[in-house]
Amino acid sequence: MDILIKPYSFLLSSEYLLSQICLLDIDVFGVGNNWEANNFLSVLPMKNDLSFIACAGEKVVGYIVCSAYGIKEGLSAHINRIGVHELYKNRKIGNELVRKFELMAKTYKIRSITLEFDKNLNVEKFYEKCGYEHITDKSSISNYLKIKGKLEKRELYYNFNRKIYYKKII
Repeated sequence: MDILIKPYSFLLSSEYLLSQICLLDIDVFGVGNNWEANNFLSVLPMKNDLSFIACAGEKVVGYIVCSAYGIKEGLSAHINRIGVHELYKNRKIGNELVRKFELMAKTYKIRSITLEFDKNLNVEKFYEKCGYEHITDKSSISNYLKIKGKLEKRELYYNFNRKIYYKKII
């Protein structure tokens, strides 16, 4: 069956599709780390333009949720969430979602992309194959977190010890 990459707005048109993405997120991230429907519906700058879903027929098998924000050196985007159904892994769906997002980001003259993920997800190789570079410099991570509004000392400690950061210039 062919996999079609569709705009994120397609997901928002149906409660059925929204429930599918929520179930898929539980499968990918586990209960307690999953997003609820309100997370997928939340307002993020440019989310509907930069985000996509992958469908096999009427079934959601993957998604990428992204947003954008302005910083001094130019507009930047952030990958908030990405997931692919276990049965559809190794079919390049994740790569296609990232590629589609990056093409759309370029149309908005976005110059850099950031992302973060928990260390236990073991997805470093995927992002490196997509051209993202690991950020290890703590001052760069602190600046990134300040831009995102995560300034609390507790949150900084959590982020330095539990999260991995990547960036790509496009």
